[in-house]
Amino acid sequence: MRDMAGGAVPGTLVLGLVLMCCVFPNAVPARWRRSPKCWSTLSAHRAVLEPERPCLEIHCRCHDTTADCSSVNLTYVPRVPGNVSFLNLSNNYIREIAHPAFFVNASKVTEVDLYNNGLTRIVSNAFRSMGKLERVLLGGNRLTYDQLAPVLYVPRLKSLELKCGGLANIPREFFSNRSCSQLRYIDMSWNGIQDLDMEVFQPLRQLESLLVRYNQIRNVQPAYHPSLKKWIMHKNALSKFPVTCDREGKTLYPVLTILDLNFNSISEISESVCFPSLTVLSLSFNMFDIFYKNMFSLQWFPVLNNLSLTQMRVKITEIQEFTFNNSNLIDISMAQNNIDFSSATVSKDMFQGCGQLQRLFLDSVNIADVDPEYFQRLMAPLANSVEVLYLGKNKLQWVGDTFKNWTRLRKLYLYDNRLRSLPDGAFDHMENLTVLKVGSNQLTTVSPFAFCDETRNRLEKIDLSGNPFTCDCDILYLKQWVLSEPDKFLDYRQRGYRCYELENTDGGHIKDFYLPEQACLLHPSTSILISSSVIIFITLLLIFMAIWHWWWHLHLFLYEFPRRDVQRAAQRGHFRFHVLVVYDEDDIRWVRFTLLPVLEDWGLKVCLHDRDFHPGRSHLDNIAECLPASHSVVLVFSSSFASNTLRQFELSLCHDQAHQEPHEHQTPRRPPIPILLRDDKTRLTNSMLAVLKSDGFRLIWPRDREEQDAGAASRYFWKSLYKALDEAIKNAKEDRRKKRD
Repeated sequence: MRDMAGGAVPGTLVLGLVLMCCVFPNAVPARWRRSPKCWSTLSAHRAVLEPERPCLEIHCRCHDTTADCSSVNLTYVPRVPGNVSFLNLSNNYIREIAHPAFFVNASKVTEVDLYNNGLTRIVSNAFRSMGKLERVLLGGNRLTYDQLAPVLYVPRLKSLELKCGGLANIPREFFSNRSCSQLRYIDMSWNGIQDLDMEVFQPLRQLESLLVRYNQIRNVQPAYHPSLKKWIMHKNALSKFPVTCDREGKTLYPVLTILDLNFNSISEISESVCFPSLTVLSLSFNMFDIFYKNMFSLQWFPVLNNLSLTQMRVKITEIQEFTFNNSNLIDISMAQNNIDFSSATVSKDMFQGCGQLQRLFLDSVNIADVDPEYFQRLMAPLANSVEVLYLGKNKLQWVGDTFKNWTRLRKLYLYDNRLRSLPDGAFDHMENLTVLKVGSNQLTTVSPFAFCDETRNRLEKIDLSGNPFTCDCDILYLKQWVLSEPDKFLDYRQRGYRCYELENTDGGHIKDFYLPEQACLLHPSTSILISSSVIIFITLLLIFMAIWHWWWHLHLFLYEFPRRDVQRAAQRGHFRFHVLVVYDEDDIRWVRFTLLPVLEDWGLKVCLHDRDFHPGRSHLDNIAECLPASHSVVLVFSSSFASNTLRQFELSLCHDQAHQEPHEHQTPRRPPIPILLRDDKTRLTNSMLAVLKSDGFRLIWPRDREEQDAGAASRYFWKSLYKALDEAIKNAKEDRRKKRD
C-alpha cells in the first residue's frame, strides 16, 4: 500500500488511518476523504530500495530523481534541485495556478503530480517555465474543460491523467488547435462521460493509449485512429460492440492490440469486425448468452491471442460449433459461467479450429454431469496443444483416462472438486506435467501406483491439501513421499496434510502418524478383528470405570425411579412428619437429648430412624417412605456421618429429592438444613460440601459446654434453626388448628 504521496506506508499508520476514518470520520480532512482510485499512483512505479531523505526547504522527501512534497499543506512550488525529474505535489492546497511563473522553481521537471489539490483555476501559459514537462497528473480536481485548456499547450506533453474530475462528455474541439501533438497517453477514468466521440481525439495523431474506465459511456461514435494501440472501456454502460469498420469495410483502428470491454452490457457482436492487429480481447462480465459459429474466427480476429469471457451476467444457453475457430488463439478464459454442457445447444465441436490453444480456464462452469466420453470429445481438438488447464470447482467425480492423450499438458488444476481417488497411472502419460493441484477434493488416500517413479520425479509442485485423508496403512506411502520431498507439496509447510479423523485436534498431521510395518503386514480382516476386540475391551473398561465412579449415583437413580409416582402422590396430601432428622448412630445422644426436646417443644412432629422406622423393613425402604412424607429435613454432619456410606446415600437421596421441580398441587420443598457438630477432626465428603455450598446455609453447634448452656453462640444456633424451620412450624400449628376444629 502507498500513501497520498506515493511512498510506502507503515502498517501501524495504515491501521491508525483506517480506525480514524471509521470512528472519527469528521476528523479526516475533506481532501483526503476520496476513494483510493482518485489518489495518484505514479509513485507506485518508482519504488526504491534505500529510504527517503528530507530535502528542499520544507518537509519534502527525496530519493533518486523524485521529490515527494505531498500532503504538507503547500500552496506554492518549492525550489527543486536540478536532478529531480518527478515532482509530487498531490494532496496539498494549491487552489490555483495564477501566474505563468508558478513553476519557475521546477523548470527541469518532466513529470508533475497535482492530484487532489482542489484546483479551480489554471492560468494560460501556466507551464511555460517547465520546458521539459512530459507528464501531468490532475486527478481528483474539479476542473472544467475550459479550465483544463492551458494544460494542452504544453508542447512536449506525452501523458495526461484527468481521473475523478466529474467531467461530462468531451467537447468536439477540446484537442483541436492545441500544441499537444505528442500526446500518447490519456486517462479519463472515473468521470461522468456518457457519449464517447472518438473524433474528439483525432487531432492527437500519436495517441496510443486511451483509458475511460468507470464512466457511464452508453454510445461510442467511431472515428479513424491510426496510432491507437490500447483502448480500455472497463466498467461502463455499453450495450453494443463498438463499430470498428468504415463504410468501405476498412479498419478504423489498424494497430489496436488491446481492447478491454469488461463489465458492460454487451450481448452480441452483430456487425463486421475489423481488428487486423488485435491480440487481447476482454469481454468478461457482459450479457452474452449465445456464441455463434465463427464468432472469434480468423476472419474477424486474424491475430487474436488472448480471449476473456469470464462470468457472464446471464446464463449461456447456446455455444455453436466452431465458435473459437481461430488457430492463433493461445489463451481462452470461460471460468465462472453457467453453462449446461449436457444440453444439445452446447456443441461438442465448439473448440474445433483452435488447435494452437495453450491455456484454457474452465473453472466453475458446471460440467459435473458431463460423462468422461463427452468431455474427451469436447476437448479432443486441444489435447495436443493445451499446456495449462483449469478445471477447479466443477464438482468433478472422475479422472480415469480423460487426460491420457494430453502429452503437452504442463499444469493441471483439479482443485475443489469431488474426486474420491486418483486412478493408478492416470497422469503417467503426461510427459510434460510439472504442476498438479488436486487440493480440497474427497481423497482419503493416495495409492502407491497412482504415480510412477518417472512421474514423481517430473512433478515440481503437487497440491493435496484440504483432503480428508484416512490415516491407516494405505497412507504410509504418501507420508514417506511427503517427508522425502516436503518442498514439492504445496501448502504442506503452512498447514500440513491432516488426518480427517483428527482434523480438529492440535496434532493429526500425516507426518506425525505412526503405524509399525508389522501391523500393516496382517490381513485386513485380521486387522479388523483385532481392532474390534481392542475397541470392545476399552469400551467395557470405560463402562466399568464409570459404574465404579458413579456407583452411588446409579444406585440412587435405580432406587428412586420405581418410587417416584408414590413420592409425588404422597406429597399432594399432608405431611406425616414436620421434620426428618438424618444422623449417624454415634450422634444419637446429641440428637435425643439436645435437638429432639427443642423441636418437640416447638410443636414439631419429628421422624427419627431408630424410633419411627418400621421394624422388619429395610433402612432404605423406610427412609424412602419417610422422606417424601416429611416437610423439612435436618442433616446432622459429623465425623461419623462422613465415614458411613449408608449416611452418604441418605444424603444424596435427600439432596436429590429437595432439588426436584415441584409438580401441580405439590408443596415446594425447602433444601435440607445442615447442622455441623463442631469437631476439629471432622472430615467432610464431597457430597457434604456440595450441600453446604449449593444451599448456602448451615448451622454450627457450639463446641464448648459453657457456650452450649448459656453462650451467645447457643442462642444464635437455636434462633437460626427456628427461623430455618419456620414453614414446618407454621405447618404444625395449622395441623393442630385443624384437629381442634
